[in-house]
Amino acid sequence: MELQAIKTSNFVSASGSSSIGATDAFFSELITDDRALNEYLLTGQGNLTTILYLNPWYGSDRNMYDFFSWVRLWNTQHSDKVTVHIVDPQAPWENAPLIGASLKKYDALSNTTFSAQFMPIILANCFGAMYANQIEWAYSNQSTQYYARGGRLLDNETVACTSTIDYLSDLFQSEKRHIVRSGALGIHEFRNTMNALRMLRSWQIKSGTLYTSPFQSARVREATFGISVRSQYANVNPIGSRKHKTIFLSANVHISKAVLRQMFVNVGYFEGLHSVGYQLHSEMDDEYVAIAQSGFNVTGMFSKAPYPFPNSPVSIDLTLEAYQDKFLLVDTKASWVSKQQWLLHEEGMPNGRYYNLTEAFDAIVFHSVAPKGVWIG
Repeated sequence: MELQAIKTSNFVSASGSSSIGATDAFFSELITDDRALNEYLLTGQGNLTTILYLNPWYGSDRNMYDFFSWVRLWNTQHSDKVTVHIVDPQAPWENAPLIGASLKKYDALSNTTFSAQFMPIILANCFGAMYANQIEWAYSNQSTQYYARGGRLLDNETVACTSTIDYLSDLFQSEKRHIVRSGALGIHEFRNTMNALRMLRSWQIKSGTLYTSPFQSARVREATFGISVRSQYANVNPIGSRKHKTIFLSANVHISKAVLRQMFVNVGYFEGLHSVGYQLHSEMDDEYVAIAQSGFNVTGMFSKAPYPFPNSPVSIDLTLEAYQDKFLLVDTKASWVSKQQWLLHEEGMPNGRYYNLTEAFDAIVFHSVAPKGVWIG
């Protein structure tokens, strides 16, 4: 897992001496169920191993388990609780119920029957929407058939799903003042509903184009990913309040402040793809701080084995490993860093991805003692 941060006034390091209590929320890229995860973090109910790992998409390294166990321990000892919010637009099992609940409230307000009219369409056609959680979806016939078709969705299902979402998005946006002023939905609920509609649509397009048009898939996901983070950030930073410190946990590729160049192995250069970090930096300027994480002999997300050693002379991981320190904090503004393009550790790329590190990140946390993958499976 790669650790980065959104800075709101002063960065709070999860491993440093500063109090995590000043951090009100973690935003995470994880494809898991934050309803179950937060129940565990706040009450201790549930099985953390099942919540995090019972999903065939992921290999499982121990540090993720240890991290959330540590957050749970913090919450048992302090009154200022910390919660985790999944901001990656890949959770239809959470988005669909939220949309359904908001539609019922709108029906009660406006004497309509939109919930009964539209939710069956969403559940039947939006990929994964009918399932209660990611575990149920991952082992479903729907998921099996999707992969058997080579990662394709049926065109009629995508049209039905996206057209319904578009209609509901326009409806809620046009009725925003009425909905919020009436109290049918609070402003946070309204934002979350709009965000859920965007994310469900993005997941449909992303899933349908992942194998046939990977750049389109990445572009759709990244754009919605950025909006999701900004929407959740607005929820934890209401106008007029103090700024709440928030840490965004995601891969280096997503937090980069510079426009991305290469997104997939052996597919060429995708100049112009705007990462989540690029979007946040464009809006927040210096209030957004991107801290990349890198290392040597660390575990790839989908791999049971140690990550391949980089061997390129312009790999910054290889350069930093030569110092033989367990941990290093590298200032990307240093002259030796800024003088050239570097390869930085990236999932699925043995030598990493080319970055102008000075433009892309504010700092790099490098480590050479990351635990090998512990397969919980």
